[in-house]
Amino acid sequence: MGEEFLGILALMTLSAALIGLFKRIGLPSILAYLVAGIIVGPHLIGMVQYTETMHMAAEVGIVLLLFTLGLEFSLAKLIAMRGLVFGFGGGQMVVTTLIFAAIAWMFGESIAAAFILGGILALSSTAVVIKHIDEQGRLNTRRSQLAIAVLLFQDLAVVPLLIIIPLLSTGDQSIASAIALALFKGVIAVAVLLSIGKWLLPIVYNEIARTRNDELFVLTTLLIAILAAGATYSFGLSMALGAFLAGMMLSESQYRHQLEADIRPFRDILMGIFFVTIGMQINLQLLLAEWFWLLMALVSVMSIKALIVRLLAIFKRIDTNDAWAVGIKLAQIGEFSFVLAALALENNVLSEYQANMIVAVGAISMAITPWLIDRSDLIAMALAKPVEPSMLPDSVNREKGADVLILGFGRVGQSLAKMLKLEGLSYVVVDNDPIRVQESRAAGIEIFYGDASNKSVVKHAIGDTTKLSIIT
Repeated sequence: MGEEFLGILALMTLSAALIGLFKRIGLPSILAYLVAGIIVGPHLIGMVQYTETMHMAAEVGIVLLLFTLGLEFSLAKLIAMRGLVFGFGGGQMVVTTLIFAAIAWMFGESIAAAFILGGILALSSTAVVIKHIDEQGRLNTRRSQLAIAVLLFQDLAVVPLLIIIPLLSTGDQSIASAIALALFKGVIAVAVLLSIGKWLLPIVYNEIARTRNDELFVLTTLLIAILAAGATYSFGLSMALGAFLAGMMLSESQYRHQLEADIRPFRDILMGIFFVTIGMQINLQLLLAEWFWLLMALVSVMSIKALIVRLLAIFKRIDTNDAWAVGIKLAQIGEFSFVLAALALENNVLSEYQANMIVAVGAISMAITPWLIDRSDLIAMALAKPVEPSMLPDSVNREKGADVLILGFGRVGQSLAKMLKLEGLSYVVVDNDPIRVQESRAAGIEIFYGDASNKSVVKHAIGDTTKLSIIT
């Protein structure tokens, strides 16, 4: 017990120090956790062993990550950007998957392993890309919106990949039958969970919100995410799928922003543990021995992904500069690739060597992504002649959000809303009275349940066009 305690203490100390260091030099915290796992793992110092407890904590981290992804999945946004999401984003995912799968197959991989490798390499890092362009204040630019459209489809594509990988581990099934069975089970799971979400969850959250008990609200949210994950697991599907569906069920509710704010600390810490466990599985000796192939894989993957985006842009009539800039932004391997690689390794679809190479290439590509994004415009101009930018659909270019954010919707807030309406100004409201929120939403007012003192809740309520926030 003493050694285990010292190992955990060393891991926490090292993780905290590395996160602080990586943030100072502009690298994502995911990489800090990976490095911490490498250092304390069995292949280097060996202070911490990969235990079943760590595995379970990592699994819960994945569940919460997919739950928050479901919360952020906006059906309205998807409909508005459907042409780019399913056309441009879908094309990127399908073509990139097929090309990498064909390359892997030509190198002697089985069809199942080649398909999964293609899907893993096709994904980009939503967390790194969105966070960095948001920090730059460029989320509403044409190039950022194109990148977001691709990332949105990739996030959707993660879910069927999570379903398919365990099924591919059975050698007597073809890919077609595995996909068909996955779709059948997925339809049943979706129908059951969405029915529960439509009829039961609103009643549950209305009652909980009336108690005004923060602990009960958080505990119930964690319970729902884990119960949904357990439900899909009982269907023989991925736990992450259930968590995603649970988040999606609540994405349109007035409690969405508060739910995300409450779950984020748990998600970030447990996801940190997951990335630590990934780092612990990286065999440094193997990677140092294969440094040439690692470098070749890094350059090849990033170049091919950027080139595919550029070629697909021709069919969507996206100008050359924008296409290269988007391709550079999306050239890395994403965090969900680590999740899929770990799942594929667990189900014997990929070998330990392949999983190690994916994690190593992904970590390095994510590390250099902020630098590439900062210089994507200059690189794009060097690769293509400057041309007049093409116009995207109005649904993509139009800024989102209301003019005014009202925090509190009592007598003063309601009077203020009437004045804003008379002046032709739009507004969005945050209030912590569940009955008031429910009645206001029934009246067609854009209002969300949440604690206005929580920075995360306010941040999500503020739109691109919001010019004023008023505390009532």
